This record gives sequence, C-alpha cells and structure tokens, in this order.
Amino acid sequence: MSLSFRLAWTQTLSLWRAGALRVLVFALVLAVSAITAVGFFTQRVETALNQQGGLLLGGDIVLLSDHVID
Repeated sequence: MSLSFRLAWTQTLSLWRAGALRVLVFALVLAVSAITAVGFFTQRVETALNQQGGLLLGGDIVLLSDHVID
C-alpha cells in the first residue's frame, strides 16, 4: 500500500510540474463558478417572476354585460 501511495504521489507531483494538473484544476474551478453563477441567475429570475406573478394573473378577467352589475 505504501509503494502505490508513493507512486501516486510522485505522478501527481510530476503532472503538477508539467502543467497538466493545473489545467485540470483551472477547468474544474471555472466549471463550478459557471454553474454557481447560472444557479444564482435562475434563482433571481424565479424570485422576480414569483413576485410579479400576481400582477400578471390579476388582469386576465374582463366582465361585459348589457346591464349594471351590482
């Protein structure tokens, strides 16, 4: 177990020095931040639609009659 852990650590350090692991970490950070930003945006839009939904639904009914409605 110790030999495999040491080999894995050596390969990880080698990939980090070569720059391949940095690109992977950067891509991961970019993906997480993009998903978070989209989530916050959709939450704000949903909140705004829920707040203004009553205004949009309130103007849908029109009553027409040929005599006075009490």
